[in-house]
Amino acid sequence: QQQQQQQRQRTSTASTSAATAGASKAAGAGAAGASAAEASASVLPQRALDVQRRMRDMMDEPLLVRKQTFRELLLEYHPDKNGDVDAKEVFQVVNEAKGWFLQDA
Repeated sequence: QQQQQQQRQRTSTASTSAATAGASKAAGAGAAGASAAEASASVLPQRALDVQRRMRDMMDEPLLVRKQTFRELLLEYHPDKNGDVDAKEVFQVVNEAKGWFLQDA
């Protein structure tokens, strides 16, 4: 009986150590995956950069022209109306640019 109890304790301790090591490995992989996802999220698609550049180039245009362009861009790249894979990112870029793009100079 004593040998069986010792064997159970060893098995229990070994499985606990293995579970702890597996959990820490999984947590490390999750953290690495999260940082990789954050890094890729900060990189905008080329189409979004092009639209952003177009908006910056229009800053000399009258406010009414910029408002109309803003509305057109939001409509063109709205994820519900545009099935393009980059549509959501472009839409977010345009929407986030509202503050500086529609500022009256």
